[in-house]
Amino acid sequence: GFNEHAYRLVFHYGDGFPDLEPELVTVMPDSVIENSKKLTAKEEKGLITYAYSQRVTAKFGETLVDAADSGWNKQPYCKTPFIQQHRGKRLLVQTWPTTFNDKFKETFKCETFNWDPKRFEEPAVEAFRKCVEALFGAGATKESKRPIQYCHKVTNNENLCFVGKTETLLLYLREHPEEMTAVDIKEITPPPTAGRPPTGFIANGVDGKGRTFEKEFILEPKTKYVIYKKVGWE
Repeated sequence: GFNEHAYRLVFHYGDGFPDLEPELVTVMPDSVIENSKKLTAKEEKGLITYAYSQRVTAKFGETLVDAADSGWNKQPYCKTPFIQQHRGKRLLVQTWPTTFNDKFKETFKCETFNWDPKRFEEPAVEAFRKCVEALFGAGATKESKRPIQYCHKVTNNENLCFVGKTETLLLYLREHPEEMTAVDIKEITPPPTAGRPPTGFIANGVDGKGRTFEKEFILEPKTKYVIYKKVGWE
């Protein structure tokens, strides 16, 4: 087993903006939209994102939103709040809904200041702030309103984990189905019949409400990764 450290940024909008219903689009690093919805005022509701920055290309930013139920539908990603410019770089703000309640605060240490700038990267913080203020209005993250929360938790994970470069990891897991099952991987993609080397996998998951789902992951070539089965839900 190992200790998993999770660092997250949270904006607890709650019931602080009752007249607004901003539209969220959760964009994944592979450009797929995972979720789109209106954000309505409710006491425990918030947005959560990673504490590290995710740089994307100009081509990525030109991708059109494909979500018929969203006000952002058919708009290029770069025209939405979910791509932000920071010092000449395009950053993806991959944010999704969370419940900021007592249970969350029992598992995460939460502060309203950046107590570890090495973990809570300044570009990621600034991109998230800009995104939030585009959704909820200028000044929404001020200390006097709803400041960004800098959150950290440690989880003891007794599951197996596998460390290595993309190509080695995926070939190893494909050849060892028991290890694939141990980390809840359904299949390595593309399949061997495609005649191409593997580039990712489809994993099984269970959300906070006990609903099962599948999620595809695309790995960058010749990049070191850790693959493991996550404990808990955010």
